[in-house]
Amino acid sequence: SEGAKALAPAIRDSPSMTSINLSNNNLTGRHFVKETELPGSNLKVGDKVVHTGQELTVLEEKDSDGDVLLGTFTGVIAIAEAIRVTPSLTRVDVRNHYLGMEGRDVLRKAVEGRLGLELLL
Repeated sequence: SEGAKALAPAIRDSPSMTSINLSNNNLTGRHFVKETELPGSNLKVGDKVVHTGQELTVLEEKDSDGDVLLGTFTGVIAIAEAIRVTPSLTRVDVRNHYLGMEGRDVLRKAVEGRLGLELLL
């Protein structure tokens, strides 16, 4: 989401930051859209669709109301890059998000090999 992308420079530019709690936030800009408003049908988790001029990822398939949960990983990617270059971090909490495998993988790779850094997904 735009908010997550805006937060990334603050993380990157804080060399003494040791802990970040981003739990229960909307890092993916997730929102529900009626499947009838989207190109294609029978959308599956991980599919890419263009809606309101943005490329979004299907985070959850159509529910009983015909809604599909969409989001973007640009904010998660920006946060992951900031985490990767902030060596003072010892704890990053991003629990309670619809990150999907793609978002979790990006964050795991950002902390790969970082001894003493706890990533809470």
